[in-house]
Amino acid sequence: MSNLPSRKKIRLKDWDYSSAGMYFITICTEGKRPILGEVRTCGEDTSVVLSPAGECAERILRRMPGIDHFIIMPNHIHFLVMIPEDYGEGTRALPQLVRSYKACVSRELGEGIWQRGYYEHVIRNSTDYLSHVKYIVENPLRWVYDKYYI
Repeated sequence: MSNLPSRKKIRLKDWDYSSAGMYFITICTEGKRPILGEVRTCGEDTSVVLSPAGECAERILRRMPGIDHFIIMPNHIHFLVMIPEDYGEGTRALPQLVRSYKACVSRELGEGIWQRGYYEHVIRNSTDYLSHVKYIVENPLRWVYDKYYI
């Protein structure tokens, strides 16, 4: 018997992740290292100032089809992506998209920076969509409450 923690099952039981739809994705850096940038506050304005690695992550994310909203934080990224009906017939669309993104960033940087896996959430309706857009937009404001905040 292993003493290693088991991974939580986060996927919807009967959802086909090769199907079209809107998804909320979170990808963390390996070890949650804050290598993508830093959050700065000036008066009432809070913004993320990207490092070269963060600029690379943003540049590649902007080239991906279907990206709706996104935020790059010091140690993770969040984005909404629409997988169209005709995306990769017969493929595992969402896992393939995330794997390709992580590989492109790592290849351009010359090193792997991502932790294994990612978090996904199926956007079910407009209320769910709007709450995730708000979460993305407000994420820098919550940075000081992040347990990995430095």
